[in-house]
Amino acid sequence: MRLLFINPPFIHPLQFPGNNRTQLSECDYSPPIGLMYVMSYVKQEMDAEICFFNFQIPDMPSFQTFEDRLRDFQPDVIGVTVNSLVWWSVHSLLARIRKILPSVLIVGGGPHMWLAPEETLINSEFDVIVQGEGEITFVELLTRFQARSGFEGVAGILYKENGHIVRNPPREIERNPDIFPFPDRTNYNVNQYRHPGNRFAATAIVFTGRGCPHHCTFCNNWDRTYRRRRAAHVIDEVLACMAMGYKSIDFADSNFNNSTRHVKAVCEELIRRKVKIPWTCNARLDNMDYELLALMAEAGCERICFGLESADQEILNRIKKNINISKAPDVFAWARSLKITTVGLFIIGFPEETVAQVKKTIRLAAQVKADYMICQILMPIYGTDIFKDAMKDSTFDAEFYMFFLRNPQPDATLPIWSTSISEQELLRLQRLFYLKFYFRTGYILRTMQRISGYEDLLTKTRMALRLLFKLK
Repeated sequence: MRLLFINPPFIHPLQFPGNNRTQLSECDYSPPIGLMYVMSYVKQEMDAEICFFNFQIPDMPSFQTFEDRLRDFQPDVIGVTVNSLVWWSVHSLLARIRKILPSVLIVGGGPHMWLAPEETLINSEFDVIVQGEGEITFVELLTRFQARSGFEGVAGILYKENGHIVRNPPREIERNPDIFPFPDRTNYNVNQYRHPGNRFAATAIVFTGRGCPHHCTFCNNWDRTYRRRRAAHVIDEVLACMAMGYKSIDFADSNFNNSTRHVKAVCEELIRRKVKIPWTCNARLDNMDYELLALMAEAGCERICFGLESADQEILNRIKKNINISKAPDVFAWARSLKITTVGLFIIGFPEETVAQVKKTIRLAAQVKADYMICQILMPIYGTDIFKDAMKDSTFDAEFYMFFLRNPQPDATLPIWSTSISEQELLRLQRLFYLKFYFRTGYILRTMQRISGYEDLLTKTRMALRLLFKLK
């Protein structure tokens, strides 16, 4: 059996409003880890000829090159990973595939598959949609396809059958993520991905666990069951990446410090095995103290992204963030003393948020002295609690998602739900947020002191110009 896996083109993507326009830059072209996990599991469990076609590379291959490869390889099954940002690209690509190979089985996976899956199946060339963890589901699907025994009872899928959509029961999550082999990185260019925290080092994305136990109302995470990998297993993967030539690690868990015990185990394993490689992670304020940060720094942590969202505790409680924002100045000061670079992540435009509360958040961003800051305007994402609330408001364009699924358009922009602050004012406040943070005299001087060379200077200059001219 011949299998073709596709990382689809990132062209004319779904856009965020304001200055945070989705675009590829020096730090993008990240590997499709979910797809790579599926490929490695298929290789472990089945005898199949596998081809990986990656559109998301700096020198993106042409559609003609792809079509030539398609005709030459003649796959029996095609697997495509789909993020909602690239739905227009995927939709267009599937039409090309179906025209060339009318009978090939096309399977879709990835985060987009939780967004109205029936609509996705009806309005695209997908034959099957996989929801949730794809490894076991995909292998079972292939086994059934090879035996021509149908897909009835294959947990975790929706599929077309005789003009109808069949939704099978969901698949139980795998409680032990250590059973899965490392993501298949063999056909991925080591030097392609550079994390923003270390633009000059080839970076490997590694997950130390699966799932997120938190219930933030603005997040559409489907997997609320947190499962840790064994620390030794994680570090085995880090060492394998280093052997391939990677110079930096991005521990890409939604929150690396969901479990303090897990963080300590991973860090202690890095130290015990004398693994010397810089790494970055995402973290929450809760479960973070000086001793833990010091251990992380000793183990090689060089950058942490903290999701702060707002400076207003009332808003944080309302969105179920469940952090105490008064702890932020101390946590950022501890990180700074340990020479760990910090990034503050903020959202403005929460329901009933006032201009005064937004300005309070702007002041907090400067107060904690983060090294970098990202501010997004809230967009109610389909399936979140905030989206359900927004649907009750006639001023919100709740039909956007259904229309986008049925008739994807290039460069479509996600809708803002403006309650107490108008969309125009939110855009102005976002611009103010960036200008107040990045163009402070003290910040500019500190940034100049940290510049590591000519290339770093050019990168930071480009970022500054982008902020200045795109924020207008």
